[in-house]
Amino acid sequence: EDVETIAHNSPIWSDWDGGKIGGRPSWLNPRDVPVGPLRCRACAQRNALASKSADSMVASDANADGGEPSSADQKAASETRDVNAHDGSRTPATTESATIMRFLCQTYCPADAESNPRNEAAFHRTIYVFACPSIECSTSPSPDSVLVLRGQLSKENDFYPEITKDRENDFDSWEKHKSASWDANLCEVCGCKAGGRCPKQNLWFCCREHQKEHLKCCRTKNGSANNEEDDRNVKLLPSLYAESELVVEDEPSVKKTTNDEE
Repeated sequence: EDVETIAHNSPIWSDWDGGKIGGRPSWLNPRDVPVGPLRCRACAQRNALASKSADSMVASDANADGGEPSSADQKAASETRDVNAHDGSRTPATTESATIMRFLCQTYCPADAESNPRNEAAFHRTIYVFACPSIECSTSPSPDSVLVLRGQLSKENDFYPEITKDRENDFDSWEKHKSASWDANLCEVCGCKAGGRCPKQNLWFCCREHQKEHLKCCRTKNGSANNEEDDRNVKLLPSLYAESELVVEDEPSVKKTTNDEE
């Protein structure tokens, strides 16, 4: 099936089934999108330990010399602890330098009439899974190296029509399910909420890493990414896995045997 119509890329929610693997997330709520980049907490914790170890080494060197750490050592330790955040505040370097998680898959799992107990607030519900691609987290995974997000909406919401069955042709011009309709600028690489626009590419990105990655893979003569060749290159971005439909099928019914009944 065409990836342009799977997941929540279509407002016809009666046709939603399963989900998608790879590519960018297709957000159920196109307005209130997570702010990117989503960084790995496991990597941040390792970085914190490394930073603490570096500070201890500086202190040990100072004690061994019988004096204060040199200005160069103090500057190195400070740069290890802190970096400038995009908003001008100070943010722990251990977090800013942590690996950016990658989108794995999403699945549509509504709390419909068959759910028990029934949850009206989750008439639409989608689960999103992100994972850290670093070698450390791949070889020694931990709960902090995986991120699971849940999005849910009631049947009556701001983004999708209440009734779609047998009315598919009525929504050809429907745009409320798209983030652009809510002035939500998404990162061109990961699909999370972006923090700024690149003047050279005229596209939005959530971080410098994704800005550089996109520029490297989709560079054109004028720096834009608006032709067919660039569209193909976007699918080859290192931060994106190959995109495909995730099909969910009902489990076959199992007949009870005599032993099961006993």
